[in-house]
Amino acid sequence: MKPAQRGITGAFIVLAITAGAWYWTHRTAPVAPPPPPVPQAVRVEPAPSAPTPAPGPVIRHPVPAASQAAAGASGIEGALARLFGRDATLFIAQDFVPHVVATVDALGRAHASPLVWPVQGPPGRFETRAGADGVVIARDNGLRYARYLHALRHVDLQRLAAAYIELYPQFQSAYRDLGYPQGYFNDRFVEVLDLLISTPVVERPIRLERPQAASGQAPTPTPTLYVYADPALESLSAGQKILLRMGPERERAVQARLRAWRRLITTGGKP
Repeated sequence: MKPAQRGITGAFIVLAITAGAWYWTHRTAPVAPPPPPVPQAVRVEPAPSAPTPAPGPVIRHPVPAASQAAAGASGIEGALARLFGRDATLFIAQDFVPHVVATVDALGRAHASPLVWPVQGPPGRFETRAGADGVVIARDNGLRYARYLHALRHVDLQRLAAAYIELYPQFQSAYRDLGYPQGYFNDRFVEVLDLLISTPVVERPIRLERPQAASGQAPTPTPTLYVYADPALESLSAGQKILLRMGPERERAVQARLRAWRRLITTGGKP
């Protein structure tokens, strides 16, 4: 075969192959689909569940919402003057709300520092006398608390409850700042009131004794002059011990007013 013929023949072969490939690729005749893939077992992971929110505090004694009153010392001074009259001089308006919160909480514990009391300290010194069985609380010691009892007896508790409800957002904020971010101050207030109301009334002279430092224990900078000789009385809270120092008659009078106050702050100020 001549070279020219071989070239034509080769070109024809290439064209034939190309055309055949095009035909088999683009022909309209139906082509059987490929077999479906064999299904594989697929493990479906459960969707991650949303984290369960932490439960909020269970409020036992809610305080109804009210408009917030003035927060400054001048506002507090005016409110105290309207509520207590001349007895308002017993109170310390500066930082009044946080001091009330800290004192209420401490009255239910072993110690209540007078540095954060919202009132002036009682006049005079703690009075004792020598009894048949040793040193006892003098009956006249209760006179030191006469002005506090006068203020408690004569204040209009319903008006006081209305002021408390109005200021309550500040009390609640101060309670959180004290270290109870999940706590509810009114519930703590009721707990301490119940504790004070349950304080035993001791008719007999209450015997005292000097505290004995434990072996190897360093003395405190401000040592306690006396402790209650009866271990049951010594184990009471700071607020309960204050009531005992008032004497039985004044203690009963205070407890009666505390019961009335408890009813008001657990019923939204309703008598």
